[in-house]
Amino acid sequence: MKRRSIIFVPSLILAATLFISGTSYAFNQKDMDTVIATKQCEKCDLSGADLSGANLQGASLSACYLSQANLSGANLSQANLQGAKLAACLLPEANLSGADLSSSDLSGAKLLRTNLSGANLTKANLTGADLSGANLFPAGLFRADLSKANLSGADLRGANLQEANLRGADLQGAKLLNANLKDSDFTGANLTGATWTDGLECGRDSIGVCKK
Repeated sequence: MKRRSIIFVPSLILAATLFISGTSYAFNQKDMDTVIATKQCEKCDLSGADLSGANLQGASLSACYLSQANLSGANLSQANLQGAKLAACLLPEANLSGADLSSSDLSGAKLLRTNLSGANLTKANLTGADLSGANLFPAGLFRADLSKANLSGADLRGANLQEANLRGADLQGAKLLNANLKDSDFTGANLTGATWTDGLECGRDSIGVCKK
């Protein structure tokens, strides 16, 4: 009996692990069809879905699960994505201008050259996200977590970064002219070559502070 239990328990654990890993990022086809047809599907499961190039302008997708979804080049301008789960999502060159992404999870997301002009990213989780070359002019990033994010070459002119966490972020060549940086944390952030709020460029070895 003991031998059977020793064999059975690991087998049960393995089966459970395979079941979880196999369904973690499997989108719900019914939810997918609803989104395409109506652009409205709150709390839907679209994890891992391929929506690249989709026209979802003005869509209502608050609290949706979009982890690891492919939204490359998609039009999500003015969309409601408040509280959405977008971890590790692919969003390069997508249009998210004016979108509501407040309190959303974009950790590890790929947002290369993404248009986030005027987007609301208040309290959004962007830890480790790739925002290189992204347009955030001007975006609301109040209390956003951008720790270890790649913001190299990003346009942050006029952005509200008040109380934002930028610890360890890469801001090389970023544009911060007229940005609100009150109480934001730049500990360990690389600001080399960044254009500071006063229009002056940060010099070499500008780590944590802008050396002019």
